[in-house]
Amino acid sequence: MPFTSSGSSILSSGGAVVASDLTVDGTTITVDEAADSVGIGTTTPGAKLEVQDTTTSTANTGGSLRLSANDGNPMGDSHRLGVLEFTGAEDSSNTQTVGARI
Repeated sequence: MPFTSSGSSILSSGGAVVASDLTVDGTTITVDEAADSVGIGTTTPGAKLEVQDTTTSTANTGGSLRLSANDGNPMGDSHRLGVLEFTGAEDSSNTQTVGARI
């Protein structure tokens, strides 16, 4: 898988550490250091994380995000598979508290 960097990069046995923007395989994954954002399927993410699908629009296409849980055992009735949490500052000390959860 090719990658390009607009700045210096350091490769080690633990993976790649890039000190600037990073593009993996064209538009597969893009890290925009200046905007502090990540794009999947786009080189110009419009949010901190943007997942873009450029295939022809149908009932089963479009950007998607999957949260997976796989401990090798069947799911129980009350088991949680994943969660999206929305947090905000609780006080002026940057203490984050969960305001909503899906």
